[in-house]
Amino acid sequence: MRRGLFLLCLFCSQLVFALDFEKLTSSVNVPGNATTSYEKQWTPFHNPSALSMKKGAKKASFSLSYNNYFTLKEFSSYAASASMFTKYIDVGVAFSRFGFSEYNENIVGLAVSRKFANRFTIAIQGDYCFVSIPKTEGTHGVFLFELGTMVDVYKGFSIGFHAFNPILSSIQFGTNKIEIPSIYSLGFSYEYLQYMTFLLQIDQQVFAPTRFKIGMEYDVNDFFVAKIGFQGFPAQPMIGFSAKYIGIQLDVKLEWHTSLGVNTGCRLSYSF
Repeated sequence: MRRGLFLLCLFCSQLVFALDFEKLTSSVNVPGNATTSYEKQWTPFHNPSALSMKKGAKKASFSLSYNNYFTLKEFSSYAASASMFTKYIDVGVAFSRFGFSEYNENIVGLAVSRKFANRFTIAIQGDYCFVSIPKTEGTHGVFLFELGTMVDVYKGFSIGFHAFNPILSSIQFGTNKIEIPSIYSLGFSYEYLQYMTFLLQIDQQVFAPTRFKIGMEYDVNDFFVAKIGFQGFPAQPMIGFSAKYIGIQLDVKLEWHTSLGVNTGCRLSYSF
């Protein structure tokens, strides 16, 4: 009971003014969380234009993911997503939850994307974000949106742009307000010899310092991919891997927060 009250106080002291977007939507499958120009898979609540970049012969996919922060079960997030590809547009739906019973943050989204001239995609996503403090405040939420684009520039080099909550939406709790961050991301990716991918991303959150993210993937063979990455402020190096068989893919990551400790994550996806 005391542990629960302590965590509730900790959440409220940190989050009455800002939603913890990074924990709510953290990526497992992308090294360094540098998702904006990542073409191989759509990462929910990151650049939605990734839906249309790598279709291949697949028609649909779904995924489940789990992240834990600082080895505290109350500091965990759960997410699910599904996508479907059609002749004219590609559609994705997703849900993510972070927190525990006394305090939790949630977001659900619907993304629509389209590819033009086989090298340029544009997408929009509508989200509903809500926070629940059941014992004292109940549940309150707000609608917001995201914009994304991605361009295949030249022979493995791609650029992506993503705007999350550009109109600075927030959630009102009586006289208190929870700010939802407005984040603009610019990403670059380069695929070398079809088995190495390099990622660089610059994030600018309104009223916050600029953040840099880098990542690298190495395709050991058709079934295994090794990953390393780093994101700054605070410094967070990570390692991970993907194991693939037919349409099934398992992603695992281990991340070190230099101030607070270990973060872990896993993701299971299936494309068919």
